[in-house]
Amino acid sequence: MTKLAILAPANVNHTHKWAHALAARGYDVTVITQHAATEPYDPAITIKQLPHGGFKGYFLNRSALKRLISAIDPDIIHVHFASGYGTLAALSLKRPYLLSVWGSDVYEFPYRSALHKAWIRWSLKRATKIASTSHDMAKQVRGLIGDVPVDVTPFGVQLENYAATRPAFSHNSLTIGTAKKLDHRYGIDILIKSFADLYHGASPELQQQLQLRLVGDGPQRAELEALTQQLGISEQVTFVGVVPSYQVPAEINKMDIVVLSSRIESFGVSAIEALAAQRPTIATRVGGLPEIIMHEKTGLLVSSESTEQLTQAMQRFIANTREAQQLAQAGFEYAHENFSMAATTDRMVEVLKTMNESS
Repeated sequence: MTKLAILAPANVNHTHKWAHALAARGYDVTVITQHAATEPYDPAITIKQLPHGGFKGYFLNRSALKRLISAIDPDIIHVHFASGYGTLAALSLKRPYLLSVWGSDVYEFPYRSALHKAWIRWSLKRATKIASTSHDMAKQVRGLIGDVPVDVTPFGVQLENYAATRPAFSHNSLTIGTAKKLDHRYGIDILIKSFADLYHGASPELQQQLQLRLVGDGPQRAELEALTQQLGISEQVTFVGVVPSYQVPAEINKMDIVVLSSRIESFGVSAIEALAAQRPTIATRVGGLPEIIMHEKTGLLVSSESTEQLTQAMQRFIANTREAQQLAQAGFEYAHENFSMAATTDRMVEVLKTMNESS
């Protein structure tokens, strides 16, 4: 049995999914982490907790990590997130390791200062191999450290959990929604402004149907609630707040149109979830989103920051529900072909095999 050590935050859903998917493929998985797990892991997966937490932990856990790696003696080491655990690995490991970048570690961290850019470039260069969840993020990595090979290993989704429980446009109401953190990066303010334009330009009959549903919480919540008041749509907007991950599919199924109005998006798991629920989806042309939502093939794309384009796209779906449902069906098929846990785990196993062969 191949021994795999995963150095990553145990409290993040992506770590949990990768650990279980790879354990199911026969790997002997140990998750080494300084973040305590918030969801239970299968007993077959070993969790090793590092002694120090927080930012300092990426420096203070060096000796503990060395001892654990020596004791476990893994065949493969897979490190996640370049600016955190990637730093700890770069400082501690002499063995080969695969480094997976996740998003903000290469899209945002390097641009805080010249020091941050030098730091992330050093972390990336220390890795034996690099993997990215999207082609756009792989391009971002190459922009930082040159034309190096980057394997694309998308996050997978348990698509069956998101199966549609009702067709879109099948209720008397017409609900537009999103399930994202209420954060500037995800452009929720753009969605609210576009919805306001849609609402105020609609017929009285359509106004009675229109609802905006925002699932998630974040630092902008109070500001966004005030914006809905200012735009005269507070009665049409529901701030659901944070829901457990198992409730997200039910929330998406309450929506007739899903909108992802992000300013920054490294991959786009939310887009896959929307397609899995056969929801007509509109997304911005940023990051990895166009790799999932392909314009007029699996959904509609609009320019980031363009309330006009987003309003027009929502109007188009509302006026042409048949087209919207056809695109949603195409997106559903595309998601199942490319982003199921089975498909993405196959890809990750291929990359891990190359690490094992080179060790």
